[in-house]
Amino acid sequence: MEPRSIPPTALADWIAAQEALLASETPDWDSCARLIAASEAVSRGVSPFSIPAPLEAFPFPLERPKQTDTGPAWGRFIEADQALKLILAEGWIAAARQCSNAENAPEDLMRRWAEALDDAMEAVVASERYGKILVEWLRAGIAAKLPMRPPNLPVPPAPPLATTPREIVSQMGRVTLSRYKGPQAGVPLLIVHGLIGRQSVCDLEPDRSLIASLISLGHDVWVIDWGNPGPEDHNLGFTDHIEGWLARACETVAAVTHTAPALMGICQGGLFVLCYAALHPAAVSGLVLTGTPVDFHSDRDEPGYLNRLARLLPRDVIEGLLAPDGLLPGATTGALFQAMTPGRTFAKYTIDLAAKLAKPAEIATFSRMEAWLADRPDLPGGVAREWLIDLYQENLLIQDKFRVGDQTVTLASIEAPILNIIAKKDHIVPPACSHALAAHAPNSRYRAVEVPSGHIGVFVSEAARQHVAPAISDWLSVL
Repeated sequence: MEPRSIPPTALADWIAAQEALLASETPDWDSCARLIAASEAVSRGVSPFSIPAPLEAFPFPLERPKQTDTGPAWGRFIEADQALKLILAEGWIAAARQCSNAENAPEDLMRRWAEALDDAMEAVVASERYGKILVEWLRAGIAAKLPMRPPNLPVPPAPPLATTPREIVSQMGRVTLSRYKGPQAGVPLLIVHGLIGRQSVCDLEPDRSLIASLISLGHDVWVIDWGNPGPEDHNLGFTDHIEGWLARACETVAAVTHTAPALMGICQGGLFVLCYAALHPAAVSGLVLTGTPVDFHSDRDEPGYLNRLARLLPRDVIEGLLAPDGLLPGATTGALFQAMTPGRTFAKYTIDLAAKLAKPAEIATFSRMEAWLADRPDLPGGVAREWLIDLYQENLLIQDKFRVGDQTVTLASIEAPILNIIAKKDHIVPPACSHALAAHAPNSRYRAVEVPSGHIGVFVSEAARQHVAPAISDWLSVL
């Protein structure tokens, strides 16, 4: 692949657009649109892939929405849409002001601006005014019957993901249970990912595979693949996944290996394994958690974007975000994660990508990660309601009020040893939300390990190779 840098004309236009925005006393439509156009031009000039525009996740198109309907619902949406765009633009101006005296090279200036944008947007979205405007925008869009499903992200060409050999042991409808080829002794480890991503992040590529590392360290590794939920699954909730598929998978692993499995829960999957271990203490040898929130309100001093947004959404808006088939679109959760760090997203698709183009190995890793990010399954509406309302809003789990079937989950019932792996730079699950488990599992031998990475870096970063696999291996060896 030919080395490529940011085109000088596009870069000059981007800097000029920054200057025009900075000259605005308050956000104005034309200067914001000019900066968006310049940002997208920079991205197109660098990228050889079909990847999303750097700020496409924002509800911030280049032009004002065209009023094609004279009805009152459409008029309210136009008003709310413009209000949301202009408050977001306040973050753009704040970021530009932070960089106004920079004397760095243009590409260094872009990186500085990207970092400043995330800081500035954090302050904007934390404001009560933004919350009110966002809810009004969502309600207006739902009332105007606009499609709430964003377009699916294009999947860029990428080398194969999840290449560690495995065999399907059982097929349970759309869900499969697989065993990786390798050692078949010791306590088996069953990996349980959440429903909003694929388990392949644990096996992204041969040199960045947590699964391959665990196998090389002598462990028997299994995995659940949740498949693709369809409209027929729209009412399924935590109970169906925990007492149905997860319970059957644990029974199968135990029957094959004659040993109760240890469960590794990833993000939302960690909630599944915690609930299962609390309700079936004897069926589990141990628990590993990564990026798992437990106390969804313990981030009050330093709120996370997702926590804040989930607590903000009224129930009628949550219902409105579900597609007509009753599923929460994977594209919606993907857009949400993109919007958490707009500066980082901008840098990733411009200056960071330009620096990788002459390095085939880095481009392969970039492509695999983009393919994984773009492949987000839809979420059953039943799970979405429990996840957003019962857990994020009501925080029922730590109050011993969260129900699975006809039983109440009590974390103090967990007897299996727990290894809680917490990413110190996690911007999706604030570390405090995970650390809270220590106080709610008094009957478990509990250990926490902090890793200097972000939410996904636990699996793919250098820190993962140095810390995560060895920590899990050492823990498994003494169960």
